[in-house]
Amino acid sequence: MKKVWKGFAAAIAATGFIGATSAYAAPATDADGNYTITMPSQTDHTYEVYQIFVGTLNDDGTVLSDVKWGKNGTGTEGAEVADAVLNALTNIGENATDTQKLAVIEQYVNLESMPFAGPVDQASQVKAPAGYYLVKDTDDSQTGENQNYTKYIVAVANDLTLTAKATTTPTPNKEIMDINDTTETPATGTTGNGTWGTDADWDMGDQIPFRLSATLPASISEYNTYKLTFHDSMDAGLTLKSDSFVVKKNGTAISANAYTIVTSGLTDGDTFEVRFADVKAAPVNAVANDVITVEYTAALNENAVLGADGNWNRMTLEFSNNPNTDGEGDTGTSEEFSVVAFTFQTVVNKVDNNNQPLTGAEFTLQKHMKDGTKVTVGHQTVNEAGTTFTWKGLDDGTYTLSETKVPNGYNKMKDVTFTITTVHGDKVLTSINGNAVDGVITLTPENDKNTGLTTTVVNKQGSNLPETGGMGTTVLYVAGAAIVLIAGIGLAVALRRRQA
Repeated sequence: MKKVWKGFAAAIAATGFIGATSAYAAPATDADGNYTITMPSQTDHTYEVYQIFVGTLNDDGTVLSDVKWGKNGTGTEGAEVADAVLNALTNIGENATDTQKLAVIEQYVNLESMPFAGPVDQASQVKAPAGYYLVKDTDDSQTGENQNYTKYIVAVANDLTLTAKATTTPTPNKEIMDINDTTETPATGTTGNGTWGTDADWDMGDQIPFRLSATLPASISEYNTYKLTFHDSMDAGLTLKSDSFVVKKNGTAISANAYTIVTSGLTDGDTFEVRFADVKAAPVNAVANDVITVEYTAALNENAVLGADGNWNRMTLEFSNNPNTDGEGDTGTSEEFSVVAFTFQTVVNKVDNNNQPLTGAEFTLQKHMKDGTKVTVGHQTVNEAGTTFTWKGLDDGTYTLSETKVPNGYNKMKDVTFTITTVHGDKVLTSINGNAVDGVITLTPENDKNTGLTTTVVNKQGSNLPETGGMGTTVLYVAGAAIVLIAGIGLAVALRRRQA
């Protein structure tokens, strides 16, 4: 007796075209009794076709009779399929999710067996007898940047074209905050009133706020679990503040037990990783379009690169990319996202009024803050001769240069206040300039990759007092004698008047 799948129409409604939409004509076979299944037209995808059941399809495509196990079914190929199996598929129900449907269907297909057809290129056609088929991406075919696997497609063979449901990837981003300490309130931890972007300039030692983000895809609902890992790597000129992390979902802090921060033992060049085993699970409970952010700070250190080459911080995002696994398996990786922190130097050459190098001076450089205070900034070095002073690790803002020790025989230099201005955007430093606000100074940009500014300051000799024994001293002596003489005359006159 031929096995008739009486609930076939219900099964089609419940499980047909999982993971896809389809267009098909009335059943019509070729000379060999085969139908044509056209693969989805997704770019850079190849497919494998697994035959679960075969049978005879009626004219309107609602009844499959003589149902037998196909090449890739879990039963013996060619043997009749038990009613219990067919009923299990029929009873899944139309309201079940694709993931729930597949959990039942996968019990009856052997994905470790040689596929009925494949690998098959996108939009290609497969000839197949009437039956029940599962279509999937070829294993290990979606390992490039921003690639992800198609949800398994279950279809009934007649003339049809499959269109895979869109399976999207997260949208990552990386930003750095830019603040001018002279005109804006400095950052506190990862918060501040600066501007988020791809480039910024900072003083050496300042804690720089960074922000990573991932907007979760619409297709996250197709996954049982969803893994998410932020990979971050810094240049040698940046030092991570390991206790500065703040992790949020849609702007609200996430409990620290929901993720793991790894800062040591990494062998892939990462400075740190923030790992979510499953963002769909509590306490995160993430859904489509939720935004996960990771905020932290890092400081420019003594290895910081000056000028246009900058100090780079890079991120990639690792994410689940196969909705047909439990989230512990296949993952994809985004393209790299990067930001850059610029920093500069100011070089002061000390000369006398004959423009000759002058030793014996000492200086301090202070930055004007928005609250009206001044702070000592930069890493100061002095050449061996003691005539060139360099402050490394400066950013834009207003500064005052003060001479704290004056060379013997010279007048103290008046304090000089100047402003550093920079132009940068799209991760490129365009220019750096300096303008004196108070005092006489000329700041010249260094042409080598805009590493900073150079200036020359002058000490003038003081006025010399006349030497002992010179003419000037004689004049002073004479003047002094005249004063004594006049005083003596005045005293004598006063005495005579008293005696009278």
